Amino acid sequence: MSKNIASESSKAYTDARLSLVLHCNQWRVFLRKAICNSVSSLAAAIPQHPAARNPVGWMPMHHGLCLVGGNTSEVEDNSSVGGCHNGGPQIGPLNSKKYGPVPGGSRNCVRCRWFVTEPHHLPALTAHFNTLAYHFDEAHNACIAHENTLQDLKKQRADAEEKNQPFMRLDAYRQAERAWERSMKRFSDLAEDLVACWRLIDRCKAALDAPHGDGTRLVAVGTVGDVNIAFEETESELLQLAGVCESVEVYPDLEPGKAVFRRSQLLDAVLYHENLPPVFMLLSEQEQLLAGNAFMRHLAQKLNPANAALGQRQVIHLIDAGVSLSRHFDMDLSTLLPTTNHVHAVTTRHQIFAGDGT
Repeated sequence: MSKNIASESSKAYTDARLSLVLHCNQWRVFLRKAICNSVSSLAAAIPQHPAARNPVGWMPMHHGLCLVGGNTSEVEDNSSVGGCHNGGPQIGPLNSKKYGPVPGGSRNCVRCRWFVTEPHHLPALTAHFNTLAYHFDEAHNACIAHENTLQDLKKQRADAEEKNQPFMRLDAYRQAERAWERSMKRFSDLAEDLVACWRLIDRCKAALDAPHGDGTRLVAVGTVGDVNIAFEETESELLQLAGVCESVEVYPDLEPGKAVFRRSQLLDAVLYHENLPPVFMLLSEQEQLLAGNAFMRHLAQKLNPANAALGQRQVIHLIDAGVSLSRHFDMDLSTLLPTTNHVHAVTTRHQIFAGDGT
């Protein structure tokens, strides 16, 4: 699925249009068309009478709309107020109507019952999915590393027991076991987040492609059957990182994690290959994001002026193949690099020191 970058004015218009649809649409029509886990949840957030509906309480997100104003914490003495604290699945008896927190933590909107989206948010949902996919791959690599460490310690423990010797690395074994369990939990959570986001994309696309649809149907978080969306698997780390970094510039709500720093390392490796000093890792994180995106866009535009997206893939293919970019483009790459003599603000940092009191 291709990613389209919408302008700020276009995004504001589409968010306003979504609010207008919710504000003016017939209540029963909305409940019938919206796909959700709990119709009663949407009915509570969207009053039946149009005059009672207040779009001020609906918070536009980069990939949809939060029907409870983006509330992230429970209101004291009033647990019935919707938010991340009760946006998850129903808990307790079926007649209690008590809901748990959103799986994965606050603002994990793709798994929240208060979240609503529609087809024109497909580019943002795609960007969100790609960012989740990056974190998923990182979590998978962490799981493998921790499992290898744990298996090695298990083997050492088994060897010690076989020889009737004490196992002297019990603390390291327990630490490795905790680290492995923690990494597996994160890996499992991200896998479920990916599936939830994938479902929304699939249902938005189905609403857009419906024979009698106008592309404005609302889609809320809910259950669906089989997910039949194809996605691209790539061996290029830089290609994945470049996509995440581009998306973060357009949708600041996304969490890039280590993607910006890792891409800067790879771009500085390119400069080293061109006998140029490293630049990107000397910048702040925001500067790395913007400068790296500008650097990649300029090369992509130079390589393929008619299709910048394809041009970026071609540039990344050249980098992965170890081709000299300065020779290929017949230009001095230093002309595309930012200066590093920026004045950074001094911030106060805090740290706890443990000592013996002497």
